Amino acid sequence: MVTECDALTEHRGINTDHVPILMELSLGLVTSEVKPIPNFRDVDWEEFRKSLAMHLGLAQPEDQILNQRQLDKRCGNITEAIQSMIYKQVPVTEITPKSKCW
Repeated sequence: MVTECDALTEHRGINTDHVPILMELSLGLVTSEVKPIPNFRDVDWEEFRKSLAMHLGLAQPEDQILNQRQLDKRCGNITEAIQSMIYKQVPVTEITPKSKCW
């Protein structure tokens, strides 16, 4: 990463043993993709609840859970339903350079 390193002896201070060092670095700038963030403040929560209840009602059978595999499958279905409703119902906010971090 260091492309040049040089001691500037001609810029030594009076009565000092300090020498300024000029160092040039080659630093690559890595930019990341800006991802949209869900804005949960602007959600119509009544509509969200109705849609989620309807979606969960269609996805969930009424039989009893008997083992871990069935429990994991049900939890996965519930998580998928919630994420699907978030994707459909929650508006997104774009982050700009002037956005506050909180």
